[in-house]
Amino acid sequence: MPRTIAVSLHALKRAHERWPTLSPDYQNLVETISTEVDAALDEGRYSVRLPRWAVRPGAKNGDGRRHEDRSLRFVWTEAEDRLYVVAKDNGGVRVVTAIQPRDTLPL
Repeated sequence: MPRTIAVSLHALKRAHERWPTLSPDYQNLVETISTEVDAALDEGRYSVRLPRWAVRPGAKNGDGRRHEDRSLRFVWTEAEDRLYVVAKDNGGVRVVTAIQPRDTLPL
């Protein structure tokens, strides 16, 4: 059965801010994000912790926090150029926000 992926308005706004080269049309952006998240989940590109490669050099151990809610996941594109935070949502997946890799934490 196909996975249902909902993209929050917050995630759309952050994606548009962080990657202005992506389509400015929100419907196209929803399709792009949904496709990237679906592929990441299918291919096992997800974690409950921020991946070390996504953190600015000098930061330690990913984000250094453990997430109490194990339904939250970081997922990323194959090129590791975009990260999304997703949550389980009524049998589907909701994209909560979009993160720019390597610029997520201060030094």
